Amino acid sequence: PTIQAGIDAASDGDIVLVDEDIYYENIYFKGKAITVASLHWQDGDTSHIDNTIIDGSQASNSDSASVVSFLNMEDTLSVLHGFTIQGGKGTKEFNARIGGGIMCYYSGPKIVHNRIINNECTDDGSGAWGGGINILNGFATIPVIRNNEISNNTCYKVNPGIGEPIGGGIAIIHFNNGYECLIEGNIIANNLCVSEIVDEYCIGAGIYVDVVKARIINNQIIGNAISSDYNSGWASWGAGIGGWKLLEGSTISGNMMAENTGSASTFFAGGIGILENTGSVYIDGNIIKENEASWGGGIWINRSSE
Repeated sequence: PTIQAGIDAASDGDIVLVDEDIYYENIYFKGKAITVASLHWQDGDTSHIDNTIIDGSQASNSDSASVVSFLNMEDTLSVLHGFTIQGGKGTKEFNARIGGGIMCYYSGPKIVHNRIINNECTDDGSGAWGGGINILNGFATIPVIRNNEISNNTCYKVNPGIGEPIGGGIAIIHFNNGYECLIEGNIIANNLCVSEIVDEYCIGAGIYVDVVKARIINNQIIGNAISSDYNSGWASWGAGIGGWKLLEGSTISGNMMAENTGSASTFFAGGIGILENTGSVYIDGNIIKENEASWGGGIWINRSSE
């Protein structure tokens, strides 16, 4: 009767196959190495993605309102495949609101062939991270985000306090060196980072990455936008891709980045913005066009070693 009941009954290696319907649930993988999938997994018919909806808007606990949560060191043997994920409001952690649609904490699952749409994180006095997807402290796993549509998700800053809105579409944050992630073949479009607080900056409306070896390959990153009023030293940056620190070997290649914009009073990088990197970062074979910023409409890189 519910997706969660299927997960609870499953054992490692099982497939929880979900029929078309709207499921008003907030589901948890519980550390299981299972595949939870719509019928798209079986026959490749994309209509199953549109018609198999997990809607997290009726969460029983407002502090645990992500639609899908990975909280128990799941790796890529834990797979979410072929759903529309919508209506999430994120989970409260560190006095921040994180992972509107999907929250991963000390986990690195495989997220493929989903529509992650119309989710949001509105801050609880600290930050708002990952309106669509947030991956925080990825343990030793390499999360895979592939062939999804991630669109119309938002991070809002409405309360004064430390912490900024980051990653309207995706935010990947790690606190130890050596972590890697793969973001490949996705449509990442029309996501927002918004601050209503004077002198509060935003980073990475489409994608935000920090202290990771990021492989961002063959995505369409289009129409993402930052809105803030920051004019006190720092600035908002990265309407398409915003990176705080990228590690040696990071790659941004084969992407289309277009029409990403910012309305901040001081705004860097419409397409790609990297504050700092700790070794070679390869930016290769992208189409970067019709993006807008105060500095670096296409690309802005600061404090770069290579």
